Amino acid sequence: MSLGGAGVSLVYNSAVYDAPAIPQSTTEADLTYTASAHGGGWNYGYQYALWAQPRIPLANMNSTVCGYLSAAEQQYWYKNFLQTPDGTNHILYRVFAIPSNSMPPNQGPLDDPTGTGFLSTDFGGFGNPNTSFCSDSSSQQQYTGVLVFATVDGSDIRVEVKTNPGGVGTWKAFLPNGTQISCDSPLCRTSTALANGGSYYAEVSPAAEISDRNGNNVYIQGACPTGSACQETISDVPGRMINRKRTANPY
Repeated sequence: MSLGGAGVSLVYNSAVYDAPAIPQSTTEADLTYTASAHGGGWNYGYQYALWAQPRIPLANMNSTVCGYLSAAEQQYWYKNFLQTPDGTNHILYRVFAIPSNSMPPNQGPLDDPTGTGFLSTDFGGFGNPNTSFCSDSSSQQQYTGVLVFATVDGSDIRVEVKTNPGGVGTWKAFLPNGTQISCDSPLCRTSTALANGGSYYAEVSPAAEISDRNGNNVYIQGACPTGSACQETISDVPGRMINRKRTANPY
């Protein structure tokens, strides 16, 4: 079943576990296997999302864990990803940043010099939120402006994110075949959530519109969070619609 090229097909990705590494000392870490929240298992053929992976999950952060991290690891805190319908998570590397009028040009996000893909901010412009735990992490200040990312894995995808004060922003991804994926409606804007120490970070931001190179548009409303009961509506310009209802994940 499809509308304007956006299919309600199913795609399986075998990366069914997330495995964050939690430091236990300066030389060892434990892997914690949890069900994948970012592309593992079955996915629908229209689901794109922008998300950021912290170096250490918030739930596992405390002053002891932070003490095992170097100053650079505390500064370069996020990997930003574009998740595509096949479940692949494409690491986004910063190409350049265009600051807003209120931001000095030299205060843009910085890349980890080791080339691991970590950046000093998430796609919402927020740095390490664990300022109450990490003495080497600077006081959190949001970067506002336009962040331009690109993949280096051969997929040739460019992503542009406009960050606004407070975290509400928009984004658009440009695929090499001319397709554009975007999030520019109130239903999918990059939002923020309160983190440890009263700081903020960007939440997962699902796409709300898919446009092919011929100008055919598909709209997605009510994007479903992982594991939650919800309903999504997929529609095109002539008004054809597909409604998808989902119960909460029982696992």
